[in-house]
Amino acid sequence: TLLAAGGDHSAAGTAVGRVYTWGWAAQGQLGRPADKNSPRSVPGLVAALSDSRVTDLSCGACHTLACTARGEVFSWGCGTNGELGHGDSFNRHSPELIEALVTVHACAVAAGEHHSVALSAADGAVFAWGHGRGGRLGLGNGEEGSALLPQRVSALSGVAIASVAAGASHTLAVSAAGRHYAWGSLDALGYENEELRNQPTPAELQLSEQL
Repeated sequence: TLLAAGGDHSAAGTAVGRVYTWGWAAQGQLGRPADKNSPRSVPGLVAALSDSRVTDLSCGACHTLACTARGEVFSWGCGTNGELGHGDSFNRHSPELIEALVTVHACAVAAGEHHSVALSAADGAVFAWGHGRGGRLGLGNGEEGSALLPQRVSALSGVAIASVAAGASHTLAVSAAGRHYAWGSLDALGYENEELRNQPTPAELQLSEQL
């Protein structure tokens, strides 16, 4: 069973991979077009995904991501900052396949406030897109680093990432070897060097012990 909580909406996945959503619906974050004009307090089936077995779910402030057993990634909701990954800034009221990730075979997704991350099952590569201010995408282009389409985080090339997480303005990753990486807004990163304002590319965190 999967659970994900966004800004004002929620999503749940069943044992057979069906998705239910509830909460605020104005920007399409529920993925149920008939409910786009009013919030829903009762979970409802996202019918557009009924033919897919969803294995991972994540909710951002106003958007939702789903990863399927076939390695597909679907997104819906607010697209103002490119967080849906379709090459534009339009909202989607129904799940839409992210074409740019079709060959990636994703195994996990993470939705930040206005950015998104996906993880490849093949080699542990990380892809990021959406609002990039402060370096939260890890693409190395700082304040202007927004992306309308998924981009590979090249600074992690050669590192097999096993898990990813996204916050409001930063992103975290853990490698298969147990190393921890962080990038984005400095306040949330856990680095000792306070002279750095932002970390635009992944840097390893030094923990006192392996988690």
